[in-house]
Amino acid sequence: MGAPSSARWRRILSALTPDEHHAPPPLSRPNPPIDDTAWEHLRAHSPLLRTFLGDDAARLRERADAFLRTKGIDAAGGAVVADRERQLIAALAAIPILGLGIDWYDAGTR
Repeated sequence: MGAPSSARWRRILSALTPDEHHAPPPLSRPNPPIDDTAWEHLRAHSPLLRTFLGDDAARLRERADAFLRTKGIDAAGGAVVADRERQLIAALAAIPILGLGIDWYDAGTR
């Protein structure tokens, strides 16, 4: 089979070129904050999160909320990330920066 004709290439390229009728969807939808009920659910279903107690647990929740306010969480291939999944991702992402602050995630972009 030979190379595609120029007419075929134009059809392929026009299908790949966005226009005003086929704008891509926004990457992230707003992340919900972690309310008391959601936090208790996360802790009840994550043995790792249950290891944080007292001030550490409060700081972890604050960092997770900051992560949700400042970062987008998107799935590949058009999959949908549920609110509880977003909150768990944020809580797990907050562990490495627990004593540092959310700004550490932006340190590589400066």
